[in-house]
Parts: sequence; structure tokens; C-alpha cells
Amino acid sequence: MPLSPYAQQQQQEKAPENSRYILFIHTGGGPEKSADDLVPRILKELLKNGYSVRKPDDQRDEVGGPGVDYFDEKDENKAKEVASLVNSILPANLRRLEARRQRVKNPSGYLGVWLF
Repeated sequence: MPLSPYAQQQQQEKAPENSRYILFIHTGGGPEKSADDLVPRILKELLKNGYSVRKPDDQRDEVGGPGVDYFDEKDENKAKEVASLVNSILPANLRRLEARRQRVKNPSGYLGVWLF
């Protein structure tokens, strides 16, 4: 579904701010990935919104499951935005992503996106 002109304008205004965020995408590599276009659609949408996206890997978060990890409390709102954006693409039968604070030392602006 195409974006309204207002939504497109908002998206363009956020792109420069979003470009400082580096997203590490972990696809999980499991059976949920059977929809061949799911991961490319997510990557395309993240890039379209101005995020810097690293090449995805097939790691899976066996303990925490799907989510968007952030490491600096200043990144919480952006992690929530990324989770919401990804959730808008995921099929309803998959677990929703939520932002979650991690206590590991990583630079501000780094977000780990665990799809499965």
C-alpha cells in the first residue's frame, strides 16, 4: 500500500536522523524464513527509512527470541520505532518484536534486530 504524501514527507524528514543508527539484522535462518520475500522486504523498508543496515546473518536468539536490542538508554525510542516498522511487515502468525535494553557495552546507535 503506497504511503500518503504526509507519511512520505515524515519518512524523508526522519531519514537523516535515522542514518546514524546501525542495524545488525539476525534472520534466524529457520523455517519461518520460508517466505522468500520477507527478509528482503524488511531490509528494503529499513533502508528506505534511512537506517544503515549491515549484511544480515542467520543467527537466532535462542534465549530472548525476536526483538530489537539497544545498548544505550538514549536509543530506546528508536529501537521501538524499528520494532514497530518490522512488525508492520511481519505476518500476523509470527511473534512481535519489542525493544529491549541489553547491558552489553556497545556504542550508542547500534541496534540488534532479531527477527526470529
